[in-house]
Amino acid sequence: MKKHLTASLILLLLFALFCSMIACSITVGNNTDPTIANEEGSTELKSSAKPIQKEVGDNLIYTQKRDGTYELSSATSFRGIALEIPSVYNGEPVTSIGSAFFEMTYLVSLTIPSSIQEIKGNAFTTCENLVEICNKSNLPIIAGSKAYGRVAEYALGVITDDSESKLTIDDDGFICYKENDSVILIDYKGTDLILNIPADVTEIRNFAFDLDNEPIRVTIPASVKTMQEEAFQMCPRLIEVINLSSLPIEAGSESYGRVALYASHVCTTESESRISVQNDFVLYTDEDTVSLRGYCGKDHTLTIPAGVTEVGKYAFDNIDDLTGVTIPNSVTAIGECAFYYSDLTEIIIPDSITTIGESAFRSCRDLTSISIGSGVQAIGSEAFLWIDDLTEITFRGNKAQWDAIQKGTNWLYWNGVDITIHCTDEDIIFTHPMIPKSSE
Repeated sequence: MKKHLTASLILLLLFALFCSMIACSITVGNNTDPTIANEEGSTELKSSAKPIQKEVGDNLIYTQKRDGTYELSSATSFRGIALEIPSVYNGEPVTSIGSAFFEMTYLVSLTIPSSIQEIKGNAFTTCENLVEICNKSNLPIIAGSKAYGRVAEYALGVITDDSESKLTIDDDGFICYKENDSVILIDYKGTDLILNIPADVTEIRNFAFDLDNEPIRVTIPASVKTMQEEAFQMCPRLIEVINLSSLPIEAGSESYGRVALYASHVCTTESESRISVQNDFVLYTDEDTVSLRGYCGKDHTLTIPAGVTEVGKYAFDNIDDLTGVTIPNSVTAIGECAFYYSDLTEIIIPDSITTIGESAFRSCRDLTSISIGSGVQAIGSEAFLWIDDLTEITFRGNKAQWDAIQKGTNWLYWNGVDITIHCTDEDIIFTHPMIPKSSE
């Protein structure tokens, strides 16, 4: 009997050891290997998506009510994407929300504390990206309803505990809402110019991309089935789409979220792409044209690569701390809004350039020195608008050549101070946007 019992115990121990070995080979939840095996046995990158962390607003504005409690009256100083409204301020409960969140389009998630008894008027008007509400109050808030300050008008879900959240953000800045088999791309908070939308996204929601985060090239994965009407609203820099989905996306079309409205090229494989990156400059090549479309580096003084033939639309638009740029003689055109709102202090436009596009240097408020080459034939409307301290321009051609240049409306900003245009044979005094006169 003892022999049988001992043998049984040994078998049980061996079985337990075998199971533990199998268990060790299957790590759940914290595997540091960046790849996982799919059903076919090949490997693919694991998602970096993680729950969005709420921030407790500490710079909000409150108004004390007659009963001593407080109303949240302004939250626009909060610039995060997920906010937890405090339940107490100055030792007293926060019981109501006024018109505090007007046009806070960057907010995607909100926690309402149990102390809130009232949400007034249109407190959350045009908060299009506010897709998830964690409601701890007694207010019967329903997703899609315009009641209670329209807080849940655009919401996909209302939960009662943050642990139930279906929102995630990955390392690249993609914010998604995941429910059942649907993965809805809500917003993008990254800064990359060339984007690959996550491979599990099934829908792209309105306003996911706009002027604040517009890419130059985007890859639409095969998983995408729907793009809402304004998913890529106002993305004039988006010139190439790699379409791996079954959606019939065409260049110039307003369909499928306007993803290809400004596109010059739509292709189905990356090998067909016309986009390349050279020394952090993003280039678009089409036959003999090499168009500079963006810069993804960190330098503040730049030399555009030789061989570039065009500084494209919005190429350096709103790039912080761009103080200097050297343009090679291969460039023949500067596109619309190419240097809009940059911090340039001077610019030398080579003789090879024939066209300066609309708003090309608009709002370059630190620009005090401009030298324009003799080859320029056209200057677009508002090309040099809102340059406050400019007092002179050097034109490296004669007055007859200057007068022959086609100039758009308000091409130069007149701030009440005469601006001298130095030609090679004489000066011109610019006294009003429409009335230049000779210095003599």
